[in-house]
Amino acid sequence: MQWNVENDELGFQDGIKESSSTRRGVLRMVSSVHDPLGLAAPAVLPAKIILQNLSRDKLDWEEEISNKQYASESGYGTVTYIRMVNQKNEVNCALLSGKARVLPLKTITIPHMELTAATVSICINRLLKRELDLPITESYYWTDSQTVLRYINNKTARFHAFVANRISVIHKGSEPRQWSYVSTNDNPADKCSRGQPIEEQAMAQRPRVLTENKAGMAK
Repeated sequence: MQWNVENDELGFQDGIKESSSTRRGVLRMVSSVHDPLGLAAPAVLPAKIILQNLSRDKLDWEEEISNKQYASESGYGTVTYIRMVNQKNEVNCALLSGKARVLPLKTITIPHMELTAATVSICINRLLKRELDLPITESYYWTDSQTVLRYINNKTARFHAFVANRISVIHKGSEPRQWSYVSTNDNPADKCSRGQPIEEQAMAQRPRVLTENKAGMAK
């Protein structure tokens, strides 16, 4: 990761060395990406999925990878933007962090995966509020899952353990009014579950200046 002081931009240098086409080689390449903020998470996710599939197939560490297609859409994630208003009442939105995770080998349903992603958003929000030296007036959350929104807004039903545990985390860290729906096509976090070429990701991360009047953090 590099910091362009003149333009105040973070970026990555293409310093990944070619490695052997083995499970160990894939692990070496994934581990070589230093990305503490998760800004390159969509670009790294496909490699993590391949590594997980190699582990599932119990491929030996030094065994050559065959031509079998291992890449797939098997992840979930969150993305956080911060929205700031200066003394001139100008609003700036910028990417703050990202998180992409590969689904566990034990199969879970899509609604459960989406609920887990919502829980991760709560945890990331708590972390950022603790670490940032900025006054965060409000946090807003968006999900492209209507099922997740129904879970969050239902405080009377009794759910089984998987759902109940995650709903508990969400209710402790937020209120239902903070959650809204966003279509999949307009959801930047969707890239964290499908992966995205690094060239497209660089364009998507450019900050936008808006003219609205509310401050806060968005996920």
